[in-house]
Amino acid sequence: MRRLSFSELRCPALYAYNNAEFTDEDWKGIQNVARSVKRDDPNKVGRFGLGFNSVYHITDLTSILSAGHLGMMDPQEQVFGAKTGELWSLDDEDHQQEFTTMHDQFQPFQDIVALGYTEIKSITLRSDELKETKWLVTSCTLTEGNVDRLDDLAEKLKFVPRVDLAFPCTDHIDCSRSRLCCFLPLPNNDSNKTGLPVYVNAYFGLTDNRRHIKWQEEDQMNDEHAIWNELLIKEVLPETYLTILRDAIKLVQNNVLPASSIYNLWPDLSQVQHKEKWHEVALDVLRQLFDQNIAVLSLAKDERQFIKLSEAVFPCNGPTQLDTLDAIKRVLVSRDENLVTLSDSVTRALKTAYPDFSSLSHVTPAFLRGVLQEGVQDISDEDRRTLLEYVLSDEQYEELDGLQLLPLSDGSFKSFTDSQDDTALIDSDTFPRTLLPFCQSLFIPDDLSPECVDHLRQLSDQDLFMVINIDKDKVLRWTKSHLPEDWKNAEETFVTWEMSNFRVHDDDPESLIDPDMKLCQGPCVWAFNNEQFSPDDWDNIVKVGSASKEDMVEKIDSLKFCFDSTDKG
Repeated sequence: MRRLSFSELRCPALYAYNNAEFTDEDWKGIQNVARSVKRDDPNKVGRFGLGFNSVYHITDLTSILSAGHLGMMDPQEQVFGAKTGELWSLDDEDHQQEFTTMHDQFQPFQDIVALGYTEIKSITLRSDELKETKWLVTSCTLTEGNVDRLDDLAEKLKFVPRVDLAFPCTDHIDCSRSRLCCFLPLPNNDSNKTGLPVYVNAYFGLTDNRRHIKWQEEDQMNDEHAIWNELLIKEVLPETYLTILRDAIKLVQNNVLPASSIYNLWPDLSQVQHKEKWHEVALDVLRQLFDQNIAVLSLAKDERQFIKLSEAVFPCNGPTQLDTLDAIKRVLVSRDENLVTLSDSVTRALKTAYPDFSSLSHVTPAFLRGVLQEGVQDISDEDRRTLLEYVLSDEQYEELDGLQLLPLSDGSFKSFTDSQDDTALIDSDTFPRTLLPFCQSLFIPDDLSPECVDHLRQLSDQDLFMVINIDKDKVLRWTKSHLPEDWKNAEETFVTWEMSNFRVHDDDPESLIDPDMKLCQGPCVWAFNNEQFSPDDWDNIVKVGSASKEDMVEKIDSLKFCFDSTDKG
């Protein structure tokens, strides 16, 4: 063998230090490529083929100095053998250029490479741009005696029934990036992506090429590694998931994590709907979460407080306008109700996985009416009007009894009662509010929503409370009862006529009456007709004493009783 000078071996190098000396077994094992002596030791990562052999990704000439021995690995036989090989030097400018243009294969893994190692707390990689990523990592190991089949396989395969979950502590969670790990991340392909918001690391049984996890498929139903993997995700993973949720809640309450982290941690069923295995895992996690009744719902009044499902009041179940939701929230929070906020993914999870979601306490018109019976004096006028439409929406009008939510046009609010003091009038195109000029304050506001007005009309049609749709008879009755006292004696005052045209006609109403006419100078009887005047009516109305309806027995004017009677006024 040719003697080498020390200068030939001098070059830039990566130095790694381990404070444990090589044993005789280590020296023997390191020479048995692909025949690991750690196969039966569950505490050795190298048994998964991720140990010393990975050094050849960095160098093709490895030196080991330990326990008084120096070992040099030359698999290419470049230094100690007869075969030649490519010489790379970091001092060579051409080689440097090639290195700098090569794709950084480590970059995609730099955030997740150490998630499966419980002894590593932090890693710093120096680069031109510093980026910090924090993770919440939770590990659970199933103790012996809980699942017999797992105990048997753990002993036979020399595996540990442990699952680690890693959750990135960021505001935006991309479930498409999460994938499976077996101490190091498995290849980034679809079969290794779970759709869960967490990375899953475990003592998985891998395929021969160590790129995929074995599952109980048709050709390997009895494969012990596949059975082990199925038991891991069924027996250990759900409990680990509940544990990481509890850990995250504590961190939120201590202001370490944002409150949104908790709902981001929930399995999103929409992200796993096309992954049958992980969809079932997500459902299993949710069912256990609900069965254990863990406090995982964020309160609307303080998002860092969490309560159990059985204690929560859930938001409106159905399409509701944003201003209505906001008004309901303000009222319920002020009444110390346990109203919770929900994300879309959490709502989907509850509706899909909770045994009887409708049995939980929800905000409904009936629920809100019960809360409002405590009083509405502290609620703003705008919120009262908004809440009125919501509590009317289920048409259970009898339950409105006593609620002071009925707005009037003068800005006041009446209660739904049978008292005359709580009267509210509703007008229409046929009977507009201008017919009762001295009752304007009794009408509901003209800017109420059409839906709200329709409900109030229905309520009035059922003769509930003092809500009144005005018609001909009511116009007459309310006109008589609300005329000013000084109008009742025409000899003592003058009445100024204000022409209001309620009929459709092309002529300007002011051109139809001469201001000097006596009709406009004194008291008169105001009569109105539900019918619109026709052009013939306008032509004949001036022909007093020669009615055009003499030959029409169905017309009351044939009796010379209608228009002529105004002259008697």
